[in-house]
Amino acid sequence: MRYQVDFADGWAHDRVVVSVGGREVCRLDDVTTRPATNLARSVDVEVANGSGGPVDLQVEVPDRALRGSHPLTPDRSLVVVNVGADGLAFSSPSGPYGYA
Repeated sequence: MRYQVDFADGWAHDRVVVSVGGREVCRLDDVTTRPATNLARSVDVEVANGSGGPVDLQVEVPDRALRGSHPLTPDRSLVVVNVGADGLAFSSPSGPYGYA
């Protein structure tokens, strides 16, 4: 199954490592929120069907010592990741999601 991961608010020239189930799937450089859209970057990650149970999406921002994870579920194919005062915040909207 394919999931869309949107890096939205709070990103500032960050290097980001994305993993699924403990396996690195991509590295991104210069992830920066665009004020006009409140979106920094969007990537698709593929998760094999029949993985045998729940799988977590892990996001790491090494230069800021930030790390977090979020469960991937078949009924929610979008994950939005923001950087806030308390670190990384994940959400999986159930319906259409828009940016300013």
